[in-house]
Amino acid sequence: CGDCLQAELLCRQCWVNKHRTMPTHWALVWNKAERFFDKYDFSRVVKNGAIRMGHNGEGCPDAQVGRSFTLVERNGIHATAIAFCGCKTETSPDGKKHSLSHYEQLTHAGILPGSVKEPGTGYTLGLLEYYQQQRSQGKGSAYNFVLVLQRQADRFFAGGVPDIYKNFLAITCFYEFLQIIVESGEAHGLDNPLPNEVALPYPNRPQGFLGVNCAACPEPGVNMPLVVKVPRYLQFVRHTINLDSTLDGNFKANLFFKRDNGSDTALTDGNMYFPKQAEFNHISATYKIPEEDKEVPCKAHIGSIRHQGQQKYGTTALSGVVGCACDHAVLGSLVDMQKGEAFALGTYAQREMLRHKNTPPLAPESQPPMVQSYDSYCSFVVNQVKRATNLFPDETWLHDLLRTVEGQIPADHINGHRVNCQTLWQAVYFACRAHFHGETAEVIWAFLNALGSSTRQSTGAARHDIINFVMHAWNMLK
Repeated sequence: CGDCLQAELLCRQCWVNKHRTMPTHWALVWNKAERFFDKYDFSRVVKNGAIRMGHNGEGCPDAQVGRSFTLVERNGIHATAIAFCGCKTETSPDGKKHSLSHYEQLTHAGILPGSVKEPGTGYTLGLLEYYQQQRSQGKGSAYNFVLVLQRQADRFFAGGVPDIYKNFLAITCFYEFLQIIVESGEAHGLDNPLPNEVALPYPNRPQGFLGVNCAACPEPGVNMPLVVKVPRYLQFVRHTINLDSTLDGNFKANLFFKRDNGSDTALTDGNMYFPKQAEFNHISATYKIPEEDKEVPCKAHIGSIRHQGQQKYGTTALSGVVGCACDHAVLGSLVDMQKGEAFALGTYAQREMLRHKNTPPLAPESQPPMVQSYDSYCSFVVNQVKRATNLFPDETWLHDLLRTVEGQIPADHINGHRVNCQTLWQAVYFACRAHFHGETAEVIWAFLNALGSSTRQSTGAARHDIINFVMHAWNMLK
């Protein structure tokens, strides 16, 4: 065996018997004529060999004839054969007995099929978990990962190995989506009342949200009382319940123009860090950037402020993203930039992050103090409430909240502003900021930037899913 440690030499039949539950190991079979070891898949070791489904790898008395199957494991792509169990152990609604479907048999064996009907490809759960961790940390592309799998199967004739690339893209996204809805509790009806109860089990958590909220940030009704009244003589410690957030744009997570007819839909559409695509498209098509947003009271970021709404790079369909994160570097939301870093997108990102923490909208007495940080805050804050009112006219909770929020310019970016800005918006001149420097988005971008080289070549929907999954892994680490 080429995969077992301290493997002993066996005859062909003994090797097969020993590997009934390890059919993805490669067999090294001695070629007597040519005097070298041939690399064989499990199904080629003995005549009419096949991986047996059901019965813990033992033979099924009603087994179907072995059929060709592509099985993908961490050690390569196996062109193998599978014999499905034919035992009629299940009862249909009409009372007839039938065997488990091929999809169910594969899933029970720890193999995720590449399709529901008559699957011809399958992926071990170990491979899918490994790829998820490798992409989240290494940011490698799926294309290169599949090439590695092909070469592990055959280093010299990788072109003869089955091509799984397109199916691999779909299945890896589907697997991560399934994993997230299970981990978040959505698969178990977390948003519904428990049996014989009327009240929701978690009434102050956002319904349908699959992302991760920062465990250290204040969430009234979740990790702190729903109503917190800070006495006047304790105002100097209000930073202990501050909700600090930072806004920033990223031009590395962009998207090239693709041949995309719009039929692809993100599995995570509106349920993680990006907003619903339909809402984003509507706002992008109808919102006009007012001239007053382009007025520059400070000499910093003149270009980005005056050129809002103009294409930054001619080769990109999306210039990048605007993100909103807390001071613990946990990402709260992302919004695509179609034509530069417009202030409206910053307000949109703010709203998305706050929506995840204010669902249902909290009453004023339940809202913790808020501090926000942005590179161009001196300009951004001027029409902040008016901008939110124009973008989301019905969301009065957002308008009220933005009227009370405090602000600052990040500790490093403020060095590029004039003296009056450095005096007005320097964090060290405010009380109860608790060393909130406002640069936490830069930490997130250092993690995300490497992913941009592969996601910019994806469709828009796939890009959203991949970035959502990778940033979900980042938030889980936090």
